[in-house]
Amino acid sequence: IIFTAMLTVLLSVSHCFTKDAWLRSRFAEQVALEKVEQQNDALAHENEAMGSLLAMVCDSIFWLADDGDTIVRHDGKLELCLKQNLQSSFFSQHVVEDDQPRLTHC
Repeated sequence: IIFTAMLTVLLSVSHCFTKDAWLRSRFAEQVALEKVEQQNDALAHENEAMGSLLAMVCDSIFWLADDGDTIVRHDGKLELCLKQNLQSSFFSQHVVEDDQPRLTHC
């Protein structure tokens, strides 16, 4: 009976420590997620500000894929300037031949 009572107490204490560790882990995870969310918000604001600045000084804005040639996103003004659909097109297709070497060296 004494052994059973000691084992029950030991298991209860162990459960409390395990539960406490789980709660600490959950709290740390929540804090980390909040930091990530704050960073994402800051990046979104920076991106918006950068887009606004670029729109003031540029005729159009577009984003290229990692390959440096595929147009992945644009503001629509470039399509109006070129009078072409740019969906999944290559930037190099819209550069005159004389400027092609400069484009490949960028």
